[in-house]
Amino acid sequence: RFMRERMIAHGLPEERVVEWPYFLREESYRPATGPGQGFLYLGRLSKEKGVTTLLDALESTPGVRLRIAGTGPLAIPLQERATRDNLPVRFLGQISGEALHDAIRAARAVIVPSEWYENQPFAILEAFALGVPVIGTTIGGIPELVTDGETGRLVPPGDPRELARAIQTLDGDPGAAFAMGRNAREFIERKFGARAAMDRMEALYRELL
Repeated sequence: RFMRERMIAHGLPEERVVEWPYFLREESYRPATGPGQGFLYLGRLSKEKGVTTLLDALESTPGVRLRIAGTGPLAIPLQERATRDNLPVRFLGQISGEALHDAIRAARAVIVPSEWYENQPFAILEAFALGVPVIGTTIGGIPELVTDGETGRLVPPGDPRELARAIQTLDGDPGAAFAMGRNAREFIERKFGARAAMDRMEALYRELL
């Protein structure tokens, strides 16, 4: 919806712009069977993704471990900072496939701390499909996916204090985190699975015809 509204605001005719979300084959994602430990960021290592803010938040969450999967222009500066400040961060580099799924399932939550307009981050859909909640920011299309207290937590972008508070909340309550992960998986099956996508496509074709 966010992208649709932006396109309409820039002059495209409302009646000709259709909201069309990504979908995934949920049967290809084996959900977690219990709450994971530590937290995971996956994505490009660049300023607009909020990774620097994430490390700022980590300084206020003693005992919380973070894994970072991905590459980008901030990879070396982030590693240098983690070493300098003795932060409990493990850098996984670029991973994909089953290795990525294993990393997501092993996490208490996936963190999407973006500070720019994300539309529909696939990282959120994958985390949800694997039964893992997401801590995301209230920007772009993220709030359309993450429901605060139900499938994860929402925090303002660029706010390390609120991000740290959300991390500590889920770190201290594994049962709640696992329940959010189950809700997230159900949300995917209901809204973003292949069957739901095919139903939307057929309905759109009928309308156009």
